[in-house]
Formats: sequence, structure tokens, C-alpha cells
Amino acid sequence: MLLKEQYTFEVRSSSFTKENKLQSENILYWFQEAASQHSEQFHIGFHDLIKDNIIWMVARNKYEILSDFPKNKKVIIETWPHPYSRFEIERDYLLKDEEGKVYIKGTSLWCLYSKEKQRLMPTKCAEIEGAEYCLEKNFDEPFLRIAITESDAFETCFQHTINVEDVDRNGHMNNCRYSHLVDLALLEDEKEIQRFEINYVMQCYEHEELVIKKYRKEKEIFVLGEKKEGIVFITRILLR
Repeated sequence: MLLKEQYTFEVRSSSFTKENKLQSENILYWFQEAASQHSEQFHIGFHDLIKDNIIWMVARNKYEILSDFPKNKKVIIETWPHPYSRFEIERDYLLKDEEGKVYIKGTSLWCLYSKEKQRLMPTKCAEIEGAEYCLEKNFDEPFLRIAITESDAFETCFQHTINVEDVDRNGHMNNCRYSHLVDLALLEDEKEIQRFEINYVMQCYEHEELVIKKYRKEKEIFVLGEKKEGIVFITRILLR
């Protein structure tokens, strides 16, 4: 069985910015939900793995906008995982309309985490017997750590206290909510996004304080969130 499937999502007016661009939070939410539904089909979803105190965790996300998605259409997310490495699983996505036109391509890096042992688990915990993997890749280059230096002049944008709406069923801040904070940090002339990439560095929990900082270098924008223990996430945005 080829591990490739597609899922349909309703698009609301709130899915768009006032500049009529899809919110990054919504794009990553649809990716996450498609991955979740696909995993559930093969009995390696949340409800299956949590029996052994194991959860899925996304470490990195990346997408590229090929053209702007129009309003008044449904979103189709096509998704497929790649062959597993020992501790990581890459999964690709295509965001399409009902006619099959591709507007956004994306990829994510997932791992398995034991809540009991508090460490990463080998991906063999979620192997699918007899699976046929789709080898098509949206990006040729591998995931790389987003690098910043001490000389990068980051400026504080705002502070955010993690609230109950930010927290997912695993008890920490949902990765999609970090991209919402990134959206809030961007100015009007910084919404023409071509590529969006985010690294999740450290978990964050309800009531913790996040300081959101931004640094722009020509068409590159870096947004990070940090708490007293260090950087929680860092985003690199390439403008058109």
C-alpha cells in the first residue's frame, strides 16, 4: 500500500491575513492535522502510541509558497512520509485546491518521544508493516539548523504569556501557535512570504513567559521566542 493520502479542510475568512495571505498558523495546522489523520489510519496515531506513553513530536517545519491561495475554496492537503531513519521521520505535504493546483509545498521532521523515559525513541516503534513509501521529495536540501550569531541585532517585539488556548493535548505549547506569534511580529511590508522555516528547540508550558524578538537582513527575517532557560523556537523567513 502506497503511503500517500489527501485530506480536505474548510477555509474560513480568519485563515487569511488582512493582506489576503494564508496565515502560517493555519498552514502548519493543516499539515499537522493531515499527518495526524494519516497516522491514525495505520494505528500509529496519538491514541495508539499514548498507551505506551509515547507521543509524536515535530522538530522542524518548512514550506514554500508557489502562489497565493484564493478565498472561497477548500484546502486539500496531500501528504506522505519518507522511509524512516533511526530517530527521525520526514513527511512531505502539498497544499492544493479541489482542481489539483498546487499552491504550497512543505515538509516536516518528526520524532517519537517517551514521556516516561523523557528521551527520544527509535522510529521502529511506529513502523508500518508492508508499507510502500513514496520517494518524491518536495525539497532537495536537507533540514539544517537555523543559525544566528551574537552580532545579529535582534529587537524585542512583545512578550506573551502561554495560556490554555496555546497548549495541546500533550501538555506543552502547540507548535502551530508559535507561528501565530511570528505572524504578530511581522510588519505589513513583511507579509509577502516566499519561504517559511521554523526550528523547535525547547518545550514551553502554560503560564511561562515568552519574549518574541526579530531581526531583518534585507529579504531575510529571523523571529525567535525565548524564555529564561533559553531559545524556544527560531524562524527564518525569506520574502519574495
